[in-house]
This record gives sequence, structure tokens and C-alpha cells, in this order.
Amino acid sequence: MKKYWIDANIILRYLLNDNDELSPKAKHVMDMADKGEIALLVSVITIAEVVWVLESFYEIAKSQIADTLSVFVSSRGIECEERDNVLLALEGYKSRNVDFIDAYLAQHALSSDADGVITFDKKHFARLGVKIFEAAVFLK
Repeated sequence: MKKYWIDANIILRYLLNDNDELSPKAKHVMDMADKGEIALLVSVITIAEVVWVLESFYEIAKSQIADTLSVFVSSRGIECEERDNVLLALEGYKSRNVDFIDAYLAQHALSSDADGVITFDKKHFARLGVKIFEAAVFLK
């Protein structure tokens, strides 16, 4: 089976169905993946871009974005990088009211052998159950 990396604009046109010319083409690509004719590869950075566009430009609620993308990355024919981390990050993004990127980084740290996250944004990371370090700790 042939595999193709999919860009955020295809995902957005498919999910939003907001363009008479491009949305049907995006749907056709998704239908091909659903039928097992092709596999669509989705990078974490593409998911982050989709989240950002849906939240900032379209002003869609975090809960709707998280729920919709969780279904999308779990769909037949979709091969999402770090699917489990992405799904957990989408849940953290939704339930803990943090940025998706912060939720993903925290989940990525938790699932790796890292000792934690170095950040100036203790507020968001404290909600995500990851060990946090301030940069000042490393000045000693």
C-alpha cells in the first residue's frame, strides 16, 4: 500500500468542509484511506498546526478540537506519529486548559526517559503531571 504524508490544509478542508472546490477533494483522499487504498501519515507538527488554526482562526472550542482530532487520528487509514502521546496530549489540552504544544511536550517527556521539562511556564506544566525545572536551577 502506498503511504503519503498529509498536510494540515487537507485535514482542515476535510474537517471544516468549508470550501466548495477543495473540501470534496480532501474528502476523496480521506475516503481512499478509509477504504484501505492508501495510508495517510500525519506528523505531530501537522496536528499542532491544525489545532492552532482551528483555535486561533476559526475560534473553535478546545473540547471540540480535541474530540474531533482524537477521532481523526484514530481513523482507519491514518498513521499518526506518536498516536498515543497525541491522544493523551489532546485530552490534556482539553481537560486542563493548556496549549496543545505544552500538553504534547509534557506527555512526550512522561513517556520517555527524560527527567522532566525545563520551562518558564510553570503554570501550564504544573497541570500536566510532569516534573518541572526552572532554567535558574542550572545556573549553579
